[in-house]
Amino acid sequence: WLSRPAIEDHAQNHSWDGVVNLVVEGLRDVLLSWTEMDAPAAKAFLVPLLRDSSQIVRRVAIHVVDEKFAIFRNVVLGLLSPEFLESGHIHETYRFLKSHFGEFTLDEQRVTLDAIRTLTVKEGDDPDVRLHRLQRLWLSAIQGKGSTDADKWFAELKADKALGGMSLHPDFHSYMETHWGFGDSPY
Repeated sequence: WLSRPAIEDHAQNHSWDGVVNLVVEGLRDVLLSWTEMDAPAAKAFLVPLLRDSSQIVRRVAIHVVDEKFAIFRNVVLGLLSPEFLESGHIHETYRFLKSHFGEFTLDEQRVTLDAIRTLTVKEGDDPDVRLHRLQRLWLSAIQGKGSTDADKWFAELKADKALGGMSLHPDFHSYMETHWGFGDSPY
């Protein structure tokens, strides 16, 4: 995620990581195209990539599942685990949940909430606060998408002043913007 913040073309991706970007974009585009041309074969190849040892490969696979959700619809339950909510997958998983949680069955929604409930934070100060921030982050992707349990839990965590405010870009570890000039102008 540090070298390639987003699998899709995004302003947060670094132009100076040319080789990394080319490899990621090539794999992404080939898998997306292959899925359009021969969905069964592409699916058989891609599903194991969701458990690959390489984080960037898993991220590309999550992106393809997100983009081609109708084709990969039946693998959703296999994805929904605390491991799927890994910090390194934040952008792709957040996007996937935000886009498709409303289409999940009640069982898939329940499994998603269980995965968020069973997250752990092992290191650092105030592990309870850090855990609740992490849970709030994931809940922000699914709130308002048809689960009253998720909406209620998100509202409780959002109201907790000890957690601080939410990021404007919760799907990124950091988000860089630059501006120049004197700001808005009537001209």
